[in-house]
Amino acid sequence: MKIGFDMDGVLCDTDMNFLRLLERTPPFSEDLAKRIELETLYFNERKPLLNPESFLSEGDEFYVVTGRDRKIHGEVTETWCAKFTPNAKGVYCVGEYGSPVEDAKARKIVELGLDIFIDDHPVTVRKLREVLPPSVKVLQYGGRWIK
Repeated sequence: MKIGFDMDGVLCDTDMNFLRLLERTPPFSEDLAKRIELETLYFNERKPLLNPESFLSEGDEFYVVTGRDRKIHGEVTETWCAKFTPNAKGVYCVGEYGSPVEDAKARKIVELGLDIFIDDHPVTVRKLREVLPPSVKVLQYGGRWIK
């Protein structure tokens, strides 16, 4: 079985207060370099929440599919995953600033032929369930609530 995991809120912790503060800064402002520096520091300091290998049976494999932007956060994401999820078959940053991540995640999930995908964001989970084939099970893991 092939199982995919989101990162933030699933494999690693999330500081919603810090993320809300970052959301107030336009991504392509004059302070872009400072924002990228802060985001890199933030992502580098995330603590692991879940060991994906505890979900696997013999012969299963797992992948990391995150909405992080590859151009900006690819290196810090791959470094974090090498440390905390070294047996992942692949690490994919599919996001782009200003674009919804659900379509990009869905494309990657189909491309990889995943059987299960685990995400913490209820909106993402709902949208993935709508667009992915019924053979792909999308599970919500974590405590994120949307009002």
